[in-house]
This record gives sequence, structure tokens and C-alpha cells, in this order.
Amino acid sequence: MQRAGLWPNGVRQTMNSVVIEAGATQVSDGETRTARRALWTMLHQACIAAALAHFVFLLLFAYMGLTLLVWANIGGVVLFICSGLLLLRRRNAVAMALVVGEILLHASLASALLGWESGFHYYLLTLAGPLVVGAGGTTMNKLARLLALGVAYAALDAWTRQVQPVYRLDPGMLASIRYLNIAGMLAIIGFVSLTYARLMASAEGALQTLARTDALTGLHNRRHLLEIVRTTRSAGADGPGLYVLLCDVDHFKKVNDTNGHEMGDLVLQRVADAVTTTVRTTDSVARWGGEEFIVLLPGAGRVGAMQMAERIRGAVAALSLHGHLLHADARQAGGSLASIRLTITIGVARVEPAETIDAAIARADAALYRGKAAGRNRVVDAGDAAIPSFAQAV
Repeated sequence: MQRAGLWPNGVRQTMNSVVIEAGATQVSDGETRTARRALWTMLHQACIAAALAHFVFLLLFAYMGLTLLVWANIGGVVLFICSGLLLLRRRNAVAMALVVGEILLHASLASALLGWESGFHYYLLTLAGPLVVGAGGTTMNKLARLLALGVAYAALDAWTRQVQPVYRLDPGMLASIRYLNIAGMLAIIGFVSLTYARLMASAEGALQTLARTDALTGLHNRRHLLEIVRTTRSAGADGPGLYVLLCDVDHFKKVNDTNGHEMGDLVLQRVADAVTTTVRTTDSVARWGGEEFIVLLPGAGRVGAMQMAERIRGAVAALSLHGHLLHADARQAGGSLASIRLTITIGVARVEPAETIDAAIARADAALYRGKAAGRNRVVDAGDAAIPSFAQAV
């Protein structure tokens, strides 16, 4: 087993950089996927709102006796409902095409029937966001789509100003419809913007949690624990002392080789649960890598830190696991349920005021190595030259 404390400093720094860069890449990919999911969720809600808006216009035009616009709004309600259902089924491209097509056709038809002054052309402006964010492609493709939208808007303007509207409305009624459309367009943009901002804030929070958490155990990861250390030390919250416990599951490779990696993952999860339920609420626990865990004890003295380490060692030793429990076929066949005995070795070190956390962890690692060499299943203080009384031979 190779542990961080046995690597030369240059190699350790290089390895840590690789881990951090890989994690940053995963989070970056996650941000892109989350942003897209937030967009489709927002568009689904926008489709529902648009269907309701078309239904309101349907009632208005039915009252005014504008038959063609009644049928146009019936078609709009149906198309937006279908688009919403397609978004739920992840048929995003088809749904996007229906939304864009409906808005283009509806705005063009309503402008032709009532004239440019009716203000239905404003809804074309709501397509700018989905055409850039919702559709894939390069930046040039997105700019081309925006240019096409601008050309379509200008062409509709020029055309409707040259022809007489089919329905000639009273100027006051026409102005009322125009103001209603302005309000509707602003409501759609406001709704979409606020919903997207809320979804992105939620997604950012989830990604920040992901970036700070070990996926298997749910504990803090290495990067986040180091942030906690910096915050604790800068706030002077360590009080009489700041201790680190470096814990390593004994004979973990044997567990994996004998029972499989699935059981190995379960062992790590159970050990993580045992540690987190043992420590204080003010303490922090992280998975340091592989089968290693680290516990940060702010405001602890030497005796308190050693006692906490011993409680953790006892909690892990009390765990009861059996081989093949994860395999239904082995249970049905009367397979072996041999007990897996879990133990843990812990190195304890005080973070001195003028010392870096890396140096303290290195000393805890050296103490852990001495505990492994002395027989495992024990707690070793980095300040002791010999194995202390907090020990139990395997």
C-alpha cells in the first residue's frame, strides 16, 4: 500500500494537481449538462404558460368574432401542449422546432390579419434566447440563427405595412390588443428570465455540493477539507488546538480481492458512517483517498483527540459485515457468509500554529505507518516515539 506520506513532495504536488484538474473538468462538464437541463425545464414551464395565454386570446377573439384567429389560437394551444409533453419525454429538438414554428406562424398570421399595429410581432423577440441557448452549434451558428430571426422580423414588418389587414378594428381596440401583446411579451421574457435564474441558482448549489463531496461515501472530499482547514485557522476557531486524525482501513485490499469491489465500496460506506456518527458536530470528516479518511478536530486537546481516535477505532471494530451479502445468487445457493472483520489504524497529529496542514498530515501519516508496522488496529500519536497505550493488537 502506498500512502501520501511516503511520496516525495514534488510527486505528491503533481498527483494532487492531476486530481484537482480532473475534478474541475468533471464539474465543468456537469455545469454544462445542468445548464441544459435547467433550460429544458424552463421551456416546459414556458410552454404551459404560452398555452394558457393562447387560451385567453382564444376567448377574446371568440368574443370579437374573429374566426380565423380563434382557430389559430386553438392550434397554438395544441402545439404548446404537445411541445410540453415532448420536453417531458426528452424529445427536445422536436419540441424546440414546434415552439419556434408556432411563434413564427402565429405572429405572421396575426400580423397579416390585424396589421402590424396589433403588436403580435413582438413575440418573435422571445425566440432570441431559445435560439442561442436552447439549440446547439458553434457561436457562428448561433449568430446565424439570430441574423435569420432579424431578417424574418424585418421582412414581416415590410410586408404587413404594405398590405391591408383582413380585420379592420377600432383604433382603440387595436391599441388595447397592442398593449396587451407588449405586456404578454414582457411577461414571457420576465417569466423565462426569473425561472432560468432560479433553476441555475439551484443547479449551481448542487454543483458546489458535488464539487465538495466524495460520491461514494457522501463525506467531504480532499479539496473541501483543505478549505475548511483554511477557514478554521483564519478565523482562529481552533482554540487550544487543532488536531488531525488520519485513518486507514486495515487489510482493505484483501477485502476487495476476496469479496469484490462492490463489497469494498460497502465497507467504505459503513466505515464512513461509523466515523461520522462518532465525531462531534463541530468536527469535519473527509475521504482522503482510497481507504483513507481524515478527521479534523478544532478546539481539541491531546487527550481529547486521542480519546476521539480510540472511539472511532472501536466503532469501526464493532461493525459487522459478511461476505457475499450483495450477491442474491450466493444466498439462494447457500453460499458462504463468512464474517468480515474490520479494523482501522489511526495516526494523530496536532497542527502547530506555525505549521502547514500538509506538514501536520505528513506527521499523522508517519504515525499511521508506525501503527501499521506494529500490528494495525491501533491509535498512534505523532509525538510518541513508541506505540502508546491506545492500541489493540490484531
